[in-house]
Amino acid sequence: MNEINGADGRAADGIARAPMLGAVLDAVCGALVVWDFDGVIADTEPLHAASYWHVLQTRGYRPSTGFFDDLIGRTEAEIWNILALQGAPVDTAATRALMAERQSWFLARALKDLRPTWVARALVPAAARTARGQVIVSNGEPSTLTVLLRHWGLDRLQLLPRPSESRDKASVLEQLCADLPVLLIEDNPGYLRLGRSLGAFTVAVRHDFNRHAGLEADVLLDLQDFPHLGQGQRKGRAAGI
Repeated sequence: MNEINGADGRAADGIARAPMLGAVLDAVCGALVVWDFDGVIADTEPLHAASYWHVLQTRGYRPSTGFFDDLIGRTEAEIWNILALQGAPVDTAATRALMAERQSWFLARALKDLRPTWVARALVPAAARTARGQVIVSNGEPSTLTVLLRHWGLDRLQLLPRPSESRDKASVLEQLCADLPVLLIEDNPGYLRLGRSLGAFTVAVRHDFNRHAGLEADVLLDLQDFPHLGQGQRKGRAAGI
């Protein structure tokens, strides 16, 4: 399945010519485009929240409403450690098994229900024509992201090695921004601030899980701007999450 071509692709190409994206397209020319994945290329956060909710409920634990809001952007190992500290009955010594269980649940539903955001469908093809490259820097599981990118016809994007404890995402962004121009497309306020401080042109993406966060960027885009290009997960937040 290729979400970038066909009728949706033509609609997204038209959106790329919308006045609100003019500054973004100007900044793309000759730049390295650095994409985040979750909440930017795909509106995955509701499904990620639901997957953690599912695993915790199978262990008899019901998270508080909005439990996932402060976990966005963290690595999965960090998330499980935080949940354990909050009282979730999970064995952090068996994090690998927890991750495999959650990721299997998430991927099966993502392949069925999720699509790339209008931001990705509009800007990936446009950037392919004028940018010097497009990469993804994400704390997500690389094997899961690779499957989804291929499924959506977005495997032209280079998925960089996942940040680690010794080389976190901030360090990766600092290295990439050492060779400007860079255009950073993010939904995390901290990474947006870092990108701006390093001289990158920043594009903030707003969605349901960061709607009330202070997003400081050169351009602000909202996943609700073009509702006719549905993002998948059309029901939004799962009940109670």
